[in-house]
Amino acid sequence: MIESTFTDRWMERLVSAAQIDLLAVIQEVVSRTRDLCEADDASLLLRDRSTGELNFDPVRIHSRQDIIGAAAKTGRSINTGSQIAVALRRGTEVLGVLEAVRASSHPPFEERHLRLLESLVPQVALAVQNAQLLEGQQQIEADNATLETKVQERTTLLSRAKWEWEQTFDAMDEPIALQDGFILRRVNRAYAQRAGLTFQEILGKTCHSIFAQRAEPCVGCAMVQEKTEGQSGEISTYDGARYTLSAYTLAFVKGSRVPATVVQYRNVTRQRQMEQRLRETERLVSIGQLASGAAHEINNPLGFVISNLTGLRSNLEEMSKKPSDDLLRETYQMIAESLEGAGRVKEIVRGLRELSRLEVGRDEPACVNASVTRAVRGELGADAANVTCELHASGKVSIPPLQLDNALSHILRNARQAITANQRIKVTTRDIGERVEVEIADEGCGIAAENIHRIFEPFFTTRGIGRGIGLGLTAAYGIITRHAGSLEAHSTAGKGSRFLIRLPMIQTGKRSPKTATAVGAPAAL
Repeated sequence: MIESTFTDRWMERLVSAAQIDLLAVIQEVVSRTRDLCEADDASLLLRDRSTGELNFDPVRIHSRQDIIGAAAKTGRSINTGSQIAVALRRGTEVLGVLEAVRASSHPPFEERHLRLLESLVPQVALAVQNAQLLEGQQQIEADNATLETKVQERTTLLSRAKWEWEQTFDAMDEPIALQDGFILRRVNRAYAQRAGLTFQEILGKTCHSIFAQRAEPCVGCAMVQEKTEGQSGEISTYDGARYTLSAYTLAFVKGSRVPATVVQYRNVTRQRQMEQRLRETERLVSIGQLASGAAHEINNPLGFVISNLTGLRSNLEEMSKKPSDDLLRETYQMIAESLEGAGRVKEIVRGLRELSRLEVGRDEPACVNASVTRAVRGELGADAANVTCELHASGKVSIPPLQLDNALSHILRNARQAITANQRIKVTTRDIGERVEVEIADEGCGIAAENIHRIFEPFFTTRGIGRGIGLGLTAAYGIITRHAGSLEAHSTAGKGSRFLIRLPMIQTGKRSPKTATAVGAPAAL
C-alpha cells in the first residue's frame, strides 16, 4: 500500500516533469528509481531515433553494457542481483532500458524490485514518448522558424536580384526581348520606347508586328533559322532603319513547346549608310583610276596613229604629184605602226571587257587540274622544257572553266615574261581542307618590295611603256575574288615570284557557294 501511494505521487511528478522537457523526465525517472529500489545508482538509456543505438554513458557504463544491450534487444527484464535492466517498451517499439544498480557489498535485488520497475515501465514509456514528441515538435517549430527566416532572406535576395537585372536591362540603350518563338514575354525600356507602346500593350504580341509592324516574320530574322542559339541576322523596319539581331536559346518555358529565346537588337542604320557611301566613294575612285589609266594607255598608241594618218595623207598628196620609192616605203612603215597601235588599243579594250565581266563563260564547275593543263599548254606550249606541273588536286571549284583558264593564263603570262631562257616555272595543285590551292612559282626577276602591293591595280606595270598593259593580274584578281577565292603574291627581287590561288571546293551533295557580286578592291569597277 505504501509502495502504491509512493508510485502514484511519483507519477504525478513524472507527468509534471513531462510538461517541461525530456531531460527533466530522465532526471526524475532516475532519481525515483534509485529511491524506489534503494539502488546505489540508476540509469535511463534511450534509443537514438536516428541510429537505433542506445546512448551509453562512456564514463559510468562499462561491463554492464552487455546486460543492458540484451534487455534492449530481447525486450525482456533481467535481474542479476546487482543489476536490474528492464526494457522500456511502447507497443512493439523499444524506447530504451531502465536500469538499477547495487554495489556487491549490499544485499542483492529481490524479485519484488524487478516487478516494481516492470509496473512502472508503461507510465515511464508514455512520459518519455510524450516528452520526445514535445521535443520533436519544438525542434520542428524551431526549424520552421529558421527555414522561414531563410526563405524570407532568400526571397529578399531574389527580389533584389530581379530588380537589379531589370534595372540593368532597362539601362541598356539597345532593345532586348525575351520571347517564346515570336511571342514577346518580356522587353526592356529601350524596346518599349522603340515601339512607342507600354509594356502591357507589347507583351503577348509577336515581335514582327510590334518591332517592324509586319504581319509576317521579317526577312533576315535569326528566329526563322532552324537553330536560334547564337544565330544572328539583319532586318529592315517600316521606317527604313536597319537592325542586326542576335538570338540565344535559354530553355523551354513551362507550358510552351518553344524554347525561350533572348533577342538583342542593334541599330546599324548609320553604319550601313556610311558603308554604302564608302563603297560609292571607293567605286568612284576606282572608276577615276581606271579612266585615268585607260586615257593614258590609249592616248599613246592613238597619238602616233593620228600622226601616221596625217603623214600618210601628206605622202599620198606628194605621190600623186610625183611618185617616189622612198615615200612608198615610208607609207608602208606608217601603216605598220598604225596597225600595231590599233592592236594595242584592242588589247586595252579586251582587258577592260574582262574587268567589266562581260565574258562570263559557261556556268558550271571547273576541274582545277584540267584548267591548269589548258592554261599551261596555251600560254607556255605543250612541250615547254622549263615548266613543271604537279597536279594533286582532286576536287572541282565553283567557277566557270573559261574564267579560271583566263585567270591562270594571266598569271602564267606574267611568269613567262619574268623569266629568262634557263629559268623555270613550277605549277602545283593540291587539296587543303575544303579548298583547292594552285601555286604558280617562277625563278624570274621578281618584284621590288615597294611595288608588290600595287601589282593588282589597273594599268600598273613594271615592264615599261609599250611593253605591258597592266590589266592581266587585275583581271585575274577580280575573277578569283568574285568566286569567293583569294589570290596572294609573294616575291623577292632577283629571286622569283610565287602566286597562290585558293578556291572553295565543291562538297559532294552540297550546293555550290553563290558567286559574290562584289569583286576585290582593284576589280570593283
